[in-house]
Amino acid sequence: MTRLTYADPVLKEFHHDKIIRFYNCQLIGHGITNGQDELWIKNGKILSGQHIFYVLKCKSDIDVDCKGLILTAGFVDIQVNGAFGVDFTSCSTEEFDEGVNKVAKGLTQFGVTAFCPTLVSSAPDIYRGRISLLKTQSSSFNTAGARVLGWHLEGPFISIENRGCHVPNNVVGDFGENQSQTIESIYGNVTSDNVALVTLAPELPGSSEAIRYLKKTRGICVSMGHTSASLEEGEKAMDAGVTCITHMFNAMNPFHHRRPGLLGVLVSPKHSIFYGIIADGFHNSESALRVAHSTCPEGMVLVTDCIAAVGMGDGKHRLGDQNVIVNGNKAHIEENMIVAGSVATMPHCIKTLINSVNCNLEHAIKCATYNPASVLDRQEIIGTLGPGANADFVLMDQDVNIYATFISSVRHFLHN
Repeated sequence: MTRLTYADPVLKEFHHDKIIRFYNCQLIGHGITNGQDELWIKNGKILSGQHIFYVLKCKSDIDVDCKGLILTAGFVDIQVNGAFGVDFTSCSTEEFDEGVNKVAKGLTQFGVTAFCPTLVSSAPDIYRGRISLLKTQSSSFNTAGARVLGWHLEGPFISIENRGCHVPNNVVGDFGENQSQTIESIYGNVTSDNVALVTLAPELPGSSEAIRYLKKTRGICVSMGHTSASLEEGEKAMDAGVTCITHMFNAMNPFHHRRPGLLGVLVSPKHSIFYGIIADGFHNSESALRVAHSTCPEGMVLVTDCIAAVGMGDGKHRLGDQNVIVNGNKAHIEENMIVAGSVATMPHCIKTLINSVNCNLEHAIKCATYNPASVLDRQEIIGTLGPGANADFVLMDQDVNIYATFISSVRHFLHN
């Protein structure tokens, strides 16, 4: 049996058929049993330690000392427009694979082990050119870094009034008489093999049929956002299959006591709903975070909505067809100063949530792991430390400083 620390170079390699035990750690997150203080892994999958020890009576081949750090499932970010100078909407076809791998590798320093590259509202040729290029790795191993879960297509079927920073000429305000045909005319032939999530406005004509087509025929999860929808239209969309709201409060009508809008669906007696929220300290005030959290704490999903400027500093960057000016933690479209995504990281969002709503670390971690995985119906394999899940996890301290990130039990990031 080999004894190592989590920083040992040996852990940068995949160990076939070896049982690895991570110990001397505080385990936090979904899938952990009471009193569990070790994580057992074989061939990149999490094992039941009790089954290994008491039933199979096996011993570990490699023991890894975690030096008292917190061990939790890797973070899952379902809304990533880009990072490290890469904008998924505007990067060239020739640079696409390299760009995705650059982001996948870079995100591991922030504890992200799985993500959805996101396309903002674009012309049909952009969708057709981009969608087929993406290679997903929801269960297989991505040697570059974080797993690619499939596209998040944010638009173009959105409200022109609540388009936010999306280019108005790219917005499509009607699904037409033949909804499946309209969708294919914009996106091309989309399937769950390369598209994980679509954001649309549920008040658009034909939206219920479009939601059912995407969800039931294509196996793609649907979220509602960039919308002027009423409470009734939101509930109708949930009847059709919507399971999430995209960046709550942003790019939607504000709450009114007689017209609650989508905030009202958080307390729907008919459905439960997940909702993404950008807890970067800029997109939403602390009070807004408290309102959402106190209304529906179990549905909260932390998203960064990060753009190409992440990791690049202040200055001029790209988001789709437009230039973005970044100053500190704020990003605006150069032409009109409309807010344009974020430059936040997931650890920053977790800390902001904890400080704003006074929740414990375990709950905040769930909002960044198990809940986003559940939006995509992949909570059995990512966002959890339960047996059978991918061995994707991070080692961090109480202040959410990331010390190491592992994907399929291979270490991809080590804090120096």
